[in-house]
Amino acid sequence: MLKDYEIDKPILETDRLIIRVLNENDCADLKEWLGRDEIYTYWGRKASKSEKNPELMFIDPRPWVKRKPSPDFDWGIVLKESNKVIGMI
Repeated sequence: MLKDYEIDKPILETDRLIIRVLNENDCADLKEWLGRDEIYTYWGRKASKSEKNPELMFIDPRPWVKRKPSPDFDWGIVLKESNKVIGMI
C-alpha cells in the first residue's frame, strides 16, 4: 500500500486547510518563515542553507543519477482560502 504513494502522493483536506506535497511554486511562501532562526530555537540549531533558500529543496544535486520514485516527501500545510503555505509536517 505504501508503494502506491511513491507515485500518487495523497492530498488531505479539511474545511480550512489542504495538506499536500510541497513543490517549487511554494518557495515564495516558504521564504517568508522557513529561514527564520527563531523557528529553530527549541531544535538547538539555526536554519540550514536549504531552509534559508527553499528553492534548494527542489534541486537535484546529482541529476545524472537515475533515481526510483521515493516514498519520502515534505508535506505542506496550506490555507485553502489563499493557497498560502503556512507550515510543514
